[in-house]
This record gives sequence, structure tokens and C-alpha cells, in this order.
Amino acid sequence: MLMLLISTLVVKPYTNAVLTAKQRYFNYRLSSARMVTEGAYGQLEGRWSVLLRRNESGPHEVKTSWYYIISALKKEIQFTGI
Repeated sequence: MLMLLISTLVVKPYTNAVLTAKQRYFNYRLSSARMVTEGAYGQLEGRWSVLLRRNESGPHEVKTSWYYIISALKKEIQFTGI
């Protein structure tokens, strides 16, 4: 069910051979948004590299860890004014 919902929300660029000006502009803005998102993920991976490792904790420890991670991200966003 979740995969079906996600697949309906995916935005794809136009791929026709000849694009209108509006379609080219849409593709440009979509590409820009995608680059910003990928850059944000890259920064998170760099700052939170612990998230890339396998977690051997139980469900309670994982829930507590994610609470602290989200709290720290929220404070950093508030501090930097993003």
C-alpha cells in the first residue's frame, strides 16, 4: 500500500523529443529541486555517518536514538536559520 502511494507521488521530467517552453522550464525547476535534495542528503550523510552503519540495537533503543537525532537536527536547523 505504501509503495503504491509513493509511486503515485513521484514527479518525473518530460521526455518528449520536442518540448515546449513550459515543459523545459518545468524540467529545469525539477532538476534544481532534485539537486538541492541530493545535496541535503549528502550533508546529512557527512554529519550523521553513524546512520550508514548497521544498527544492532533493540526497538526501544532505536526509537530513543531517532528521537535524539531528530531533536539535534531540529536545533541545528533553528540555529542556522535554514
